[in-house]
Amino acid sequence: MVNEEILGGLKLAVSKGESIKKAMMTFFNAGYKKQEIEEAAKALQTPSIEKEIPKEKPMSPIKSMIKKPIIKRKPVQRISAYGESPEIKKIFPVEKKEIPKEKPIQKKSPKKISSYEKGVSPKGKIIIILLIFSLLFLVGALIAVFLFKQELIDFFNKVS
Repeated sequence: MVNEEILGGLKLAVSKGESIKKAMMTFFNAGYKKQEIEEAAKALQTPSIEKEIPKEKPMSPIKSMIKKPIIKRKPVQRISAYGESPEIKKIFPVEKKEIPKEKPIQKKSPKKISSYEKGVSPKGKIIIILLIFSLLFLVGALIAVFLFKQELIDFFNKVS
């Protein structure tokens, strides 16, 4: 015999767009027996001829003339399994296709573009020092020309 509580709960969950498996798992977590849950799910999925027709209250003549439109909702298709626990897979197994694993990306060492990281050779250091001294000598000579301009003019006039 089908447990009416479970059957009613499954019907309600399915009408709200939940999957039967998720509703079954909810009842299982609530403490119901697995066999009772499966029986109710089978009863829900198989159409039965002996459905009870609820008795309606007699309506006034005006209300009976107005018919309410029947809205049928389509079941919602689930795209992801977010929120499903791994226990669902143990109790109600589902086949899955395995996705081939990709190779991990290997990090490559950066290529050296310039030679600044190598340092300066001893020969290059000597050249740099000579250039600095010659620059200082030429700057000193230029300053001396501006400071002793008149004396240099007199000196070159006497020599010639």
